[in-house]
Amino acid sequence: MGENEEVSVKMVRDIAAALKDLVAVTRNLYGLPTVQEQAALNIAAERLVLDKAKVDGGDESETGVIEITATLPGAGEKGRVKESCQG
Repeated sequence: MGENEEVSVKMVRDIAAALKDLVAVTRNLYGLPTVQEQAALNIAAERLVLDKAKVDGGDESETGVIEITATLPGAGEKGRVKESCQG
């Protein structure tokens, strides 16, 4: 009787693994996300909305771009060196 129980337990484990694989294949086939995947998609969508709101009309006092350009001594407009400074 002990041998039959071991075979039955192994069969149940194999069937459970096969069902798990079948569920995964079915979800992929029909494009159905798992609970975790759906939660990740929802979070990503919320972040996208927040990022778009920042770009469209966000508070500019918090972020900005500062452009620092290097100028040569004796440089005229547009960073060009005057002829008199050239060697």
